[in-house]
Amino acid sequence: MFVASAPHLDSSTDGTDQDVFISYSRADKTFVKSLYEKLSATGRGAWVDWEDIPITAEWWREIEAGIESTNTFVFIISPASVQSKVCRQEIDHAVFNHKRLLPIVWREGFEQEQVHPALRRHNWLFFRESDDSDQALQSLINVSSG
Repeated sequence: MFVASAPHLDSSTDGTDQDVFISYSRADKTFVKSLYEKLSATGRGAWVDWEDIPITAEWWREIEAGIESTNTFVFIISPASVQSKVCRQEIDHAVFNHKRLLPIVWREGFEQEQVHPALRRHNWLFFRESDDSDQALQSLINVSSG
């Protein structure tokens, strides 16, 4: 699980145009792209790692800077993300930096015990295919704004 910036953020950027950092497993990239586009259409910025970390950059430092530059850390919960070591490191960094945590369930097929303890304590937003994605998106927008 990684995250991409749009536009690119580096450690010298204050990130004020980015509302949320989206942490996810690469297995969930299609969903994350769709979520990113929906957020962008509402004027919300999201830091995601799929395109803008330069090849020569220290990628983990870029991830840390992305997390540090936003107020809200969105974690896409799926069977792949709860098993990802990098995803856990991103959550740890967000917790260390006192970020607002917003877990989003995209796919089921995991046990609650597999979810990082910091995320288990929060209410989850549900973006599964069976859920009302418009209502969930509005909740995400409301939370990331305040």
